[in-house]
Amino acid sequence: MSLLPDATALRASPLVSASGAVLKDLVVQEFLPAVHTAGEHSLVMIAGQASHLVHKVGAAGEFRVRASRGGTEHLAEPDGATPRARV
Repeated sequence: MSLLPDATALRASPLVSASGAVLKDLVVQEFLPAVHTAGEHSLVMIAGQASHLVHKVGAAGEFRVRASRGGTEHLAEPDGATPRARV
């Protein structure tokens, strides 16, 4: 199952022009089902060093963890591990 919109829906999006040009910067990430139960972590890096970590949990029945959608956010300390980019 793909969470990406089909071409017709994408063309109707306010983020894409009729010619298919992207009108705004986008961030696309893989959805992991564990977000429903465990939430997600956001690690903020400044000058190559871990600054802080935020644990975000969505509201019941919501996969989006944003506070504006009822999610909660808790500041945590990074464990000192060097993050790796997923390829």
